[in-house]
Amino acid sequence: MEFRAGTRFWLIPKLKAVLEALARWSRSKFSKGHLKVTALQQQLQNLINHQHCNFDRVAVSNLQEEIRRTWQYEEQYWAMRSRINWLRWGDKNTRFVHASTLQRRQRNRINMLQDDHQNWVRDPQTLQEMMSDFFTRLYTTVGYRDYGPILDQYPQVVTTEMDD
Repeated sequence: MEFRAGTRFWLIPKLKAVLEALARWSRSKFSKGHLKVTALQQQLQNLINHQHCNFDRVAVSNLQEEIRRTWQYEEQYWAMRSRINWLRWGDKNTRFVHASTLQRRQRNRINMLQDDHQNWVRDPQTLQEMMSDFFTRLYTTVGYRDYGPILDQYPQVVTTEMDD
C-alpha cells in the first residue's frame, strides 16, 4: 500500500474519531461494574431476607450467576487496562515498573487499624497482635449452630447407606 503526503491528513482525524467512539463504547459497556455488582448483591440479600427460609432458588441462582458474570467482566476490563498501560509505558526494567510496584506496595500496606475501643493503633507489634486475634476469633466457633432449617431447603443427595 502506498501512502502519499496528503494521505495522513485525512487519516489522523478518522483515527481520532474511532478512538473517541471506542472510548465511549468502553465506558458504556464496562464502566461502573462494581456499582452493578453492589446493586445485584443488595437485590440478592433482599430476596433472601424477605422470603425467609422459603426463597426462590431459581431467582437466587440467576442473581448469583449475574454477579459472577459481572465480576468476570470487571476483572477482564481491568486486566485489559493494565495490559494497555504496560504496553504504553513499557515493561522490563523501567521507571514505570518500579514506580507502579512501589505504589502498589504502599497501597497494600496496612499502616493503622482501629481497636475495639475505636482508637487508632500504629505500632507494628500491636497491629500484628490485633490481626492475629481478629482471624483467631473469625475462625473459632462459639456455641451451637443449628443449620437444619437451611439444609432442609436442599435435597439430600447422599443417603445414610451411601455414607457407610
